[in-house]
Amino acid sequence: MRRTNIVIIVFFLLFFIVDPVVHARSSEGEQLLPLSSLKPDCVLKKRWIGLYPSSLWGVWLECGSAAFLVKHPGNLVNHVELKTPDEVLEYVRFFSSFPACEYFDLDSMVEVLPKHDKSELGLFGLYEPVFLKHFRPASVKDISNNAIDNEGGACCRGRTFYVTRTVLMSDGTIYEVEEVVWDDGFYRIQSKKALMKVKCAWYSSLSSCIR
Repeated sequence: MRRTNIVIIVFFLLFFIVDPVVHARSSEGEQLLPLSSLKPDCVLKKRWIGLYPSSLWGVWLECGSAAFLVKHPGNLVNHVELKTPDEVLEYVRFFSSFPACEYFDLDSMVEVLPKHDKSELGLFGLYEPVFLKHFRPASVKDISNNAIDNEGGACCRGRTFYVTRTVLMSDGTIYEVEEVVWDDGFYRIQSKKALMKVKCAWYSSLSSCIR
């Protein structure tokens, strides 16, 4: 009898209290996320998912009546069409901008960007002369006609792009990463080279400790 009462109480809490709160938070915080290479029948949304403490927010891909939680670029394969270097750069930056980087399983990778205006540095920007003193600007090359390592099932996928960027990882190290991206969204990190350990990373702005 006591067990039955407990079950009834738990059901009451879930149905009448928790579920309405979750629904309200989800609707209140839902936000469309732009990505120009996304196919027309799909949208990306930031939504409150409430998996405390690991994931309060998440990015969802909605295509027709189906919805999927996006945790990695692989979740967008065949839902994007990457045609230009600019679209490729936008695509990889979608997963490595702050705070969106926390929604994906890429070791909290966030790109370190050069800024022309000191007032726009934010947490992970560096004044352009300082950035160029230590790092190279991001670049994208179309390598579709070059032979590359096809490990990981990437053979014969279509146009291939090679991206070089400067990023910060969760260990507080700034790396130069080399990424390979295919036109259907297939993605992998080809290599990464440690450039600098930053003691203030994730605790203060990078501009306060990189000169």
